[in-house]
Amino acid sequence: MRRLLFLSLLFPVAVAAQSTLGLSAYYPFESNLGDAGGEASNLGVPVGAVDFDCGVVDQALLLGGNEDFVRIPGGASNNVNREFDDEDFTLSLYFKSTATDGNRYLISKRDTSCADEQYFHVRYAPASRTVEATLRQGNESATLTHVITNASCWQHLALVRENNRLRLFLNGTEVADVLTSNRINIDNTGDLLIGASACSAPDGQPFAGLIDEVRIYGRALPPSEVQELYFAPDRILTPSTLLFLSESIDITLNSNCGTSFSWSPTAGVETPTEAEPTITPVVAGRQVYRVRIADEISSCVARDSIVLQVIDPDSLDCTQLFLPKAFTPNGIGPAANEDFGISNPFAVPELVSFEIYDRYGGQVFRTNDPFARWDGSFKGQPVNPGVMVWRVVYRCEDQEVVRSGSVTILR
Repeated sequence: MRRLLFLSLLFPVAVAAQSTLGLSAYYPFESNLGDAGGEASNLGVPVGAVDFDCGVVDQALLLGGNEDFVRIPGGASNNVNREFDDEDFTLSLYFKSTATDGNRYLISKRDTSCADEQYFHVRYAPASRTVEATLRQGNESATLTHVITNASCWQHLALVRENNRLRLFLNGTEVADVLTSNRINIDNTGDLLIGASACSAPDGQPFAGLIDEVRIYGRALPPSEVQELYFAPDRILTPSTLLFLSESIDITLNSNCGTSFSWSPTAGVETPTEAEPTITPVVAGRQVYRVRIADEISSCVARDSIVLQVIDPDSLDCTQLFLPKAFTPNGIGPAANEDFGISNPFAVPELVSFEIYDRYGGQVFRTNDPFARWDGSFKGQPVNPGVMVWRVVYRCEDQEVVRSGSVTILR
């Protein structure tokens, strides 16, 4: 029986556990403004017409852009406002804009007198799709900007301050960083505002749209933990893959708020208007299937795609067998280099045996499955770096064929 060979994982198929180490406040906005960590002093106060609607996971904060925002009052010694001084911190949030103009404040902290040049803010300009984060103390400031070019509507933003370095992440990837000569102290007596600023710039406006999953840490998260905070909303979770002509693949799509879906091309797509159709390609070759996702909250239409390498079994040449010359089973390299096996298993109609031997002639691996991969271990223990010998016996065009060679293990 033929099986699918997955080439690369585009997005995580499950949300990884998010770290709670150093988490000062977490606002999931599940129809309330409370800190999910249970800290009463971090309770948000609604200002204006604050509402809730469909979010990244469940609900999200919905702001209308007309002086509607959430205020986190300071005062208590354990309040989240205390995290914004000259120490390390991480700010993480999701947003989806419904506005088309202005510089919209996602979050900020500044004294209401507006005379104190000691503050921070994060803004979004929907017309140019530009994110801007600024920390300022007197004449010294650090500003990061990034123009969003992806096809998503929900964006995950993380701002990380570590020592005198400020880093900006978008959807789990670092997109900007800056070093300052000193650690900028942004401590002030103002409240933390979500969706507005106490002192707006001339072109500054309150945020209009959805904000969700706000997390504030009293430490600098490493990139690996920032990536865990990205849930890939409105993205195809099914990885790109190889499959035979006439085989099908079921699509998994992460879309909590999508209400309208459109797949193209439609040929081979069971129901092109469903979120998660079954796709059965009708032609061989590299096939790209795209989906458009609309919702009822914003005018933004999210887009994503999946690549299927479709193989016609009748076109395979079983006389050609390919195996790598080396691989690196060390857990830190590309996934494709972590194990060893036949690179074109679809071309093997019947595998008699695939064997691997160490330098002393001891067999360390054997299988009759052309899709099986060796992880560089023997009896649960990693084998030493060096050269190993492999031997493949298979049937091709009614003949038994024997191939052999060597592979180098690098660690």
